[in-house]
Amino acid sequence: MPIKSIQFFAPASPVSDDAGQWIRDLFPTLLIRPAPRAELHNGLHGNDETRASELDFLKNPHPDTLYMGGRGGYGSMRCLNQWLKQGRISDSKAFVCGFSDLTVFLNYLPRYGISCWHGPLGMFPKNPPPPDGRLVQSFRSLIENRGFSYPISQGHKFKGRVIGGNLTVFLSLLGTRFEPEWEGKILLLEDVSESTYRLDRMLTQILSHKKFKSLSGVLLGQFTACSPQKGDGFNASLQDVCADFVCKSSVSVVEDVATGHIEDLLVIPMDREVTVMDGSICWDAIPERG
Repeated sequence: MPIKSIQFFAPASPVSDDAGQWIRDLFPTLLIRPAPRAELHNGLHGNDETRASELDFLKNPHPDTLYMGGRGGYGSMRCLNQWLKQGRISDSKAFVCGFSDLTVFLNYLPRYGISCWHGPLGMFPKNPPPPDGRLVQSFRSLIENRGFSYPISQGHKFKGRVIGGNLTVFLSLLGTRFEPEWEGKILLLEDVSESTYRLDRMLTQILSHKKFKSLSGVLLGQFTACSPQKGDGFNASLQDVCADFVCKSSVSVVEDVATGHIEDLLVIPMDREVTVMDGSICWDAIPERG
């Protein structure tokens, strides 16, 4: 079923009233509902209880509504933990979109049949994306439930459902109830504003995970504003760190995928099989659900 409306929710940092203006401009037929206003608490969009109440859509979602995170930042795991104290997620037809701090939702909710997309937030991108760019085109394919293909520069071949997202947040899920299954999956990784020594340490941890070899493949997204920092004692460049990861990986890795903390990010579904083949990343529409 095509998406007809978008409801913003705010599980993390504060969300402004004009969130999603680019969606209003480029998708005028979609009904946009703002996130509820809240009094700030420790810099977040309300206290844990207030933010958790916004997850009540998980009990009875509208099948033609996309629930989009208003903003990343910090607070999503606290929010979901709080909601799970009182709420219970049953098999659902909900659609959820976001990335960055919302990585916890993207990896936990699909086990209940919830369709999750690694994509934009109400407040990101900050500037209107180009109408013919990859963000708008991939996002349109998903809200209209159409197949999509986007070119990549490397000729690897693998397929599977996507897990992962923001590298820092994904690592925080390991060993918790929010960690997803790895076997046969494609691991997507991206990050922002990290020094290269921290990236190297985190990617080494990924390589060392006992389930890494069971992956179908890896997509390395954008590591925006990540570089050596003065005084770190580790001056490897971002390119060196990524090249070292690729060299040591036991599964196929596609580098420089255009998703993450960039304005024109590629939206990647985590609710269906994604195929990397013949210099492209592609997916099909999902069957209508009764």
